[in-house]
Amino acid sequence: MPGTSPSLADIDEIAHEPGQEFVESTNVWQFMQEYGIDDYEELIARTTTDLEDEPDSGVDWFWDELVDYLGIEFDEAYDEVRDDSEGPQFTDWYPGGELNIAHNVVDRHAAVDAERRNTVATIWEGEHGDVREITYHELHRQSNRVANALEERGVGTGDTVGLYMPMVPEVVSILYGCFKVGAIAVPIFSGFGVDAAATRIADAEPTVLFTGDGFYRRGDPVFLKSAADEAIAAAGHVEHTIVFDRLGSSSGARSVSERRAGPGGSRERTNEHEIPWTDDRDEWWADAVGAADDEYETKSLASDQESMLLYSSGTTGKPKGIVHTHAGALVQPAKEVHFG
Repeated sequence: MPGTSPSLADIDEIAHEPGQEFVESTNVWQFMQEYGIDDYEELIARTTTDLEDEPDSGVDWFWDELVDYLGIEFDEAYDEVRDDSEGPQFTDWYPGGELNIAHNVVDRHAAVDAERRNTVATIWEGEHGDVREITYHELHRQSNRVANALEERGVGTGDTVGLYMPMVPEVVSILYGCFKVGAIAVPIFSGFGVDAAATRIADAEPTVLFTGDGFYRRGDPVFLKSAADEAIAAAGHVEHTIVFDRLGSSSGARSVSERRAGPGGSRERTNEHEIPWTDDRDEWWADAVGAADDEYETKSLASDQESMLLYSSGTTGKPKGIVHTHAGALVQPAKEVHFG
């Protein structure tokens, strides 16, 4: 019919076919060789279908084998790969198992005898060209501080924590600090206005919100703290606000010291913008997290324990919170990254 697009079945022209040398360098190829899989069609069949003549096949076989193949560590072995007795939409993955994302991604690589302990885990480049490299050991210590700061403010397993933060590397340590205590991280895009942020805070009901004084966009400071305050006033629930100093606001009388790099070098300008502050609720990152203990024993959590609540855009209605568990948010991304 005119105006209709062809289906994939109708397309027989190959735009690009990689050479065999490249194919054999991929992780997918290595997996196929490990399990005697000859071609793509067999790969799909073996990993999605229980084949009568092949015991190493099917969804359960693949997702069970994947755990060992990718080196994912469970603290407590799971009873089965999945329980879909309530229907596929309510499948319980790795029931009976216990693990933690933070242990798998950070802690074990930061151990004293770990090969990656002092290798770089995160590279961040700011808008003004400043670069920070954070090792696994440093990320481990920082996320431990976040975990201790959260527990000191009454946050435990199953509680929600809001992240209305500028794009700084500390966000990574907040995320893993939440995972360590079993809290549910609720990221809120810093570009959202008051209404969008308030909607997500009202729905998730976090008692702790991480935010910042502001951030830079195209070289100019954007003030975030006032938007956070208005969102909290509209939504309620937040009892503790931990404010990261991105713009230099924590010095002096909380005025913003803006530092820019220009053709003639860097120049500093003081902006008289007053950062709003609520003394019995707001704390600077340096006081709340920087002063916390950097040792923490990461909790072992059930496979289906919630790790993150990620909201849809809300373009077609009210934003919908999508739950990601510790098992799901670990195994699935690991598969995607490894096989890419």
